[in-house]
Amino acid sequence: MGSGLNYNLAHPFWLAYQRHPRRVALEQLSYAEVAARASAVARWLGPAVRRVAVLGSRSPAACLAILGSCWSGATYFPLSPNWPGQRIAELLQQIQPDALLVDDRGQAKVEAGWRVLQPEQLDPIPATPPAPLPPEAIAYVIFTSGSTGRPKGVCVSARAVHHLLEAAAACFPLTVEDRYAGNFEFSFDASVFDLFLTWKAGASLQLVPPAQALAPHAFLRRHKITATVLAPCSLTGMERLKLLQPGSLPDLRWSLFGAEALLESQAQLWQQVAPNSQVVSLYGPTENTVTSLFQPLTRPPVVTPERHTIALGRPLPGVDALVVDERNQPVPPGTHGQLVLQGNQLASGYLDDPVLTRQRFRELRGIRSYLTGDWGYQDAGGIFHCLGRQDLQVKVRGHRLELEEVETCLREVCRGAEVAALAWPNRPGHWNEIVAFVSGGPWDEKVLRQQLSLRLPGHGLPRAIHSLARLPRSENGKIDRSALRDWLDARG
Repeated sequence: MGSGLNYNLAHPFWLAYQRHPRRVALEQLSYAEVAARASAVARWLGPAVRRVAVLGSRSPAACLAILGSCWSGATYFPLSPNWPGQRIAELLQQIQPDALLVDDRGQAKVEAGWRVLQPEQLDPIPATPPAPLPPEAIAYVIFTSGSTGRPKGVCVSARAVHHLLEAAAACFPLTVEDRYAGNFEFSFDASVFDLFLTWKAGASLQLVPPAQALAPHAFLRRHKITATVLAPCSLTGMERLKLLQPGSLPDLRWSLFGAEALLESQAQLWQQVAPNSQVVSLYGPTENTVTSLFQPLTRPPVVTPERHTIALGRPLPGVDALVVDERNQPVPPGTHGQLVLQGNQLASGYLDDPVLTRQRFRELRGIRSYLTGDWGYQDAGGIFHCLGRQDLQVKVRGHRLELEEVETCLREVCRGAEVAALAWPNRPGHWNEIVAFVSGGPWDEKVLRQQLSLRLPGHGLPRAIHSLARLPRSENGKIDRSALRDWLDARG
């Protein structure tokens, strides 16, 4: 990495455009056409624009907005039109963007008072190189859920993304012949993988329509997709629709799974569906730039036995991982503790929140580190395993209990159904009880409790088990526990 390296996220796209301008970059648009349109967006923004909010769903216009923002040298802030209008308005007030770029869905959520553009309204111009960007510049800010109820903005530097893309390209190499399916909303950081890893390779990005995100099998097959990242929950939807037939996705080369733990049974099933692909489980918090550790599906599989999930695996090149005790001291292999990440991909911190930044990003033995809040261990072979979130540990009638232990047992009993467990009402002055949810069914609650009693202590047995057609999911594919808690509160 010479001192003259341009860390702009759009720079790898520019290099790919120069190598093969006529190849397809986005849907049906060529690299030359996308470069011309991104250059037009950058010119409209101008060099003085530093913050650009992008309000759009999976659409070519939103992709052009993100790429054009990067092209200009600005920081982009992706927002979702699926969010409530009040949340969008509050975040815009916090960001105070110099410009707001939208697609059709985003336009419907815009209030007056912002400098707004739909990128497709601009005429293409001759492509010009992306603005030079130093490594410490903030490339994007992703908003994630905050414990206070206010979203926290994770500021990710251009250097961190550069290292991610270099490491990912080495571990999951794509070629110009690949057709990559973009399956995540841009407000979720897995979209950084979708966009910029694809374009770094000079491959073609095809966007999965939002309506097909939870069951993209038909899209993957029709478009002859060769690489994608999926949330494991999408397998549940596709299996329910009986889409997962052996050998039905022969074109896939890379089947990457992220956003939540991948069950061993899910990985094995998908390997049958896409027999020519390498199935890989990814792990990584937003604070360490998209993905940090990875574990390919092997024979036999490398599994975390306590959870029947594919292990977290080993760090990407340039990422260091360790497990620490309550005093933040490293512990030996086999000892449980909190997973800590270090290295080239650490985020710069939280937007306008130096206190939280100091709390979560610590100096451990002189090295800047991120405390993930995930509980786990490293085995004797150097493989990392996750046992769940520290913040999912609750007290029930005075006993400490891991909610994920309840979920693992319930998942075993229900043979892989979607499950969730909550401590409820979880308010001061009230005794907590466990309430569980299971998708599909109908399930016999008495039988489930009876089977769970063979696996769980009395205080861990759910007081009630509710059957729902499907469990609510957030945009990033994770079970929405807040929605389930609201559902319980509404029922009293």
